[in-house]
Amino acid sequence: MLSEKFNGVKSYFKENQSDFFIALSFLMIALIGFGLGRLSYLVDQKRPITIEEVNLGAVLASEALFVASKNGTAYYPPSCAGAGRIKEENKIWFSSQKEAESLGYKPASNCPGL
Repeated sequence: MLSEKFNGVKSYFKENQSDFFIALSFLMIALIGFGLGRLSYLVDQKRPITIEEVNLGAVLASEALFVASKNGTAYYPPSCAGAGRIKEENKIWFSSQKEAESLGYKPASNCPGL
């Protein structure tokens, strides 16, 4: 009895194979279209990357007690030899050690008194 039903279903699929192929093709096209539409919606929802400039050299050079390079990791007193090697356009001035350290700079190891 079960094998008769199975053979009946099998013969039904063989007789209508082209119809099933067309229906399956339409279903696949619909799923691909839906997926692409959903993907385009998600791509549009991404926020653009913005770059914000931080003003690190807000202290005037005449008021500053320490100097660092934009490209370096250490800060120096202006009298230190290391401070003299920093190009003017790369200098960042600080009014205190605490201010320099809060921005991630460390005291220079070759300058006494830091």
